[in-house]
Amino acid sequence: MNSKDRQEALRTIAEDDEVKVMLVSMKAGGVGLNITAANNVIILDPWWNPYVEEQAISRVHRQGQTRDVYVFRIISPNTIEERIKEIQDGKREVVDGYTERCVGVMRRKVSGKVGRWVRSLTSLELAGAISRPSLSVGNV
Repeated sequence: MNSKDRQEALRTIAEDDEVKVMLVSMKAGGVGLNITAANNVIILDPWWNPYVEEQAISRVHRQGQTRDVYVFRIISPNTIEERIKEIQDGKREVVDGYTERCVGVMRRKVSGKVGRWVRSLTSLELAGAISRPSLSVGNV
């Protein structure tokens, strides 16, 4: 869809009371759209990377949004979508653990305690940290 058609679709969903649904692919929903006229997001086809989904969801939850935003994920049991959800949860766990660790290290550095807050990891250490997010990788 070209930018003129995109703007027309966004205007229509915002101004036409008879238009209730806008279908947007995950990839299109993550690229330069502000859809504050909507307040419900329904994900039918989850993406392997949870942050791609979050970026698409944030297109509805933007500055200028005046209503509560509701997100629904349709996941059928014993399907690839259920496995994708498990992979997303694992990726979030790794990133959250790393982020918490970085914040803790930066706080120690700022408070004047001894320690380096930037450290290079070998590929073996990185692989271990990713496969076992609770594993502490060296001294920081």
